[in-house]
Amino acid sequence: MGRLPRIWGIGSHDGDGKGWEGSVTAADIVMVEEREKVLRELVRVKEANGLFEIPKRLPGFCSGCPHRGTDSIIKYLRKESKANDFLTIPDIGCYSMSAFTPWRESHAFNAMGHAGASADAMEGVKNKKIVLIGDGTFDHGGKNSIQEAIENNRDRITILMDNKCVAMTGHQRSLTTEYLGKDRIVANRLEPIIKGMAAGRKAYVKTINPDDRRGYIKEMKKALAGIGPTILISEKECGITKERRRRMNGVGAKSEFINIASEVCENCRECTMNTGCPGLTLVSTPYGQKVAIDMSICTEDAYCAKIEACPSFEKVIVNYAGGRPKERVEDPVLEEIPEPAKRVDFEDLYCIYTGSFGGMGGGLNTVILARAGVKQGYNRGLWIGHDKKGLAVRNGGVYSHIIFSKGRANISPVITIGGANLINGLDKLEGARGLKYSNSSTKFVSNETELPTIPMLVGEEDYPKEISLKIREVVGEPNYFGLPVSELSEFYLGSKIYSNVVMLGVAYQLGLLPLDSKNLEEAITESAKAAKKVNVKAFRFGRKLVADKEFVGRLIKNPDFLLVYNEEAWLSSRSLDEVIGEKAEILEGYHVFRSRGRKVSKSYIESMASLRKGWPLDEEALKAVAIRAYDLVRWGGFSYATTYLDLVRKTIERDLVEEGFRATKAVIRNLYKVMAIKDELWVAELLLGPEKLRRDMARYNVDPSRGDKIKYVHLNRPQLNVHLGRPLTGLIGAIKKHVPNITGGKVELITVDGDVCVRFDMDTSARSLRMIRRLKFLRRLLFKHKKEDGFRDWYIDEVLGRFLKRGYENYQLAVKALSLPLELDMPNHVKGVTGFREVIYPKIDLAKYVYAIMIKRMEESLQDRL
Repeated sequence: MGRLPRIWGIGSHDGDGKGWEGSVTAADIVMVEEREKVLRELVRVKEANGLFEIPKRLPGFCSGCPHRGTDSIIKYLRKESKANDFLTIPDIGCYSMSAFTPWRESHAFNAMGHAGASADAMEGVKNKKIVLIGDGTFDHGGKNSIQEAIENNRDRITILMDNKCVAMTGHQRSLTTEYLGKDRIVANRLEPIIKGMAAGRKAYVKTINPDDRRGYIKEMKKALAGIGPTILISEKECGITKERRRRMNGVGAKSEFINIASEVCENCRECTMNTGCPGLTLVSTPYGQKVAIDMSICTEDAYCAKIEACPSFEKVIVNYAGGRPKERVEDPVLEEIPEPAKRVDFEDLYCIYTGSFGGMGGGLNTVILARAGVKQGYNRGLWIGHDKKGLAVRNGGVYSHIIFSKGRANISPVITIGGANLINGLDKLEGARGLKYSNSSTKFVSNETELPTIPMLVGEEDYPKEISLKIREVVGEPNYFGLPVSELSEFYLGSKIYSNVVMLGVAYQLGLLPLDSKNLEEAITESAKAAKKVNVKAFRFGRKLVADKEFVGRLIKNPDFLLVYNEEAWLSSRSLDEVIGEKAEILEGYHVFRSRGRKVSKSYIESMASLRKGWPLDEEALKAVAIRAYDLVRWGGFSYATTYLDLVRKTIERDLVEEGFRATKAVIRNLYKVMAIKDELWVAELLLGPEKLRRDMARYNVDPSRGDKIKYVHLNRPQLNVHLGRPLTGLIGAIKKHVPNITGGKVELITVDGDVCVRFDMDTSARSLRMIRRLKFLRRLLFKHKKEDGFRDWYIDEVLGRFLKRGYENYQLAVKALSLPLELDMPNHVKGVTGFREVIYPKIDLAKYVYAIMIKRMEESLQDRL
């Protein structure tokens, strides 16, 4: 037997390459014929580019997940309930996401079936325990824990989260599964089983729908106040299996959508903080960043609206002529695409790293590439590569490695550090996380659409704006190529779900895939479980984006595309004359009496002409003034808008040219923020605005010329505020608790300091809103928002008034004070005094407090100088 090769391994800490005593380094390798190759690999590893800091993409509940309702209720009770010192103890399952943002509700982490035992082991801890288990866990071992709690009268709440499947491990059948594919089967319900287990013992058992937020809160408050075992069964099917059945049943194109009116949205993030839903996203508008619905991810369960945080949510119902929306890119446009001018070739290995997150189709791309590689003759007919799928269905980061070899099959399925030829960033952040596999010749293909993480959605961190620049610095400018693929895919193909295959088409046309298009298209057809033709179209669409620069230029500059995905850029693409002309035309037709409308429109044009002549501002700043003055005409009449324009003009007169009029630009935005109070009248106006309708028609691909129709159901809660004085308020206060019961929860009375607030829980139609917006003469009587009115007056008189009197110590302090309404900084919250009613009130108080501290410090500083 010949001499066995020695191994090499641990080196020294100081990096001298000599190693510890008894260790073997690369220089000691006996197999000389492999030595040069190993050394080349070591050099490549050494040259592998280092990582920069990249935000974590933590997992969370899927869109439509029924468990979201439970965690949202727990978070609400933690904040609002007096009995809020309870412990939350989840088992293993989808509900383990309770540990992450935005919930952070996990005081112990347990193996499957052990949560109840863990809670019981804390018997000496007097805090109430809430145990979370699933229907699969119940059958596995959770029923023993519930039986023990009942028999021993344990004072704990068990929430049995019945989503009709074992979702965390792949949607296998559970005890309560109701469907296999699209076929309904006989299933068990948990309530009679558990009541049978109780057999007359003291235990409160009830089934609730997690979407019934008010009912759920009521049951949880009762359970927290009670003593003894409580078992609440949260029963609602998994959002993924429900959506799969919808597609299997061939229901056709989606025609009902949940929408957020960006005009109404305050960007307070209450919806994201209380749902953590990936079906929500962020968009850029002329009024700042706003929350929006991600149409490709949202499942229309409308839980975001059930938070009742704001009136910006609505249901959009579209009646498409022929049952489907028109195609924005016809198939013939994608025919006869020229082959890449040059296609990559390789000697030994070609390695592709794909970075994505759950739901993007990174796994499907792996399968397509592996199949196409086999058809191409690589790897002796074997698939070589691997996926990290552990968080794939939970929106966490995932990656895949695919390796092509000419004539070899005995190779590792893992790309070595510094060994990637191509990084395919289906998500830019997750692609950047793979830069450790890059080297000086690695190509990086990027999906430039900014896809926020959950911490970004809730306002705890921002999307890194310089991420593309940093990637370019690592791989080199010539090796980087990016397009907003997710947005292009959604707008022109109907869904972001096809962006993974579009990215394959982009990489192919760039010549970065050593595969024939025929093999790739066959692999796509064989791998896609559904929509095979659309996926092939997506591949060709990606190719066309690279092959035809005029084509992609038209798509990206399409005004409707910009209006939907970047309204701020859409406004920038228009001239000031176009903006003023459009607003004047709307104002002319706005009033019931046309003569009044023409007069207001003429006054608006004259004011804007005066603004252009006498104001030394750039065009973007003037456009910002023009759209805000137009809004304030609609809010409170031309005189109200004139007050705004006069204050901006006075600010310019006191501002500094050398500072670029930063104070004026702050006043343009922040003065508007405090003047355009979003009471019921203004919200109705915004929801009916022609600008919003135009954007919605572009978003949902509505074409009236072909017979498409769009209508709305607005999911809001109008409120009337009436000052009746303390005696009458006291009388109403005595009966207010009975009103929700009498009205079926549709009307709620709130009494505060002589004021009576009548809050309606109702869905409103466009007809109702048109009636409401005509009641402006009742604004002071029925729709007065005292707190917001006071904040507006305080800002004008105190904050802006001090600047106009040159009352700030320095310019920087002045700009900071003038920016408070939109820039108030709060830990783990998005900036600004934002929100509606109870959400905005504490922020108003905080802004005033912060301002008072700023002025106090300024005065103390001035006093010290004296």
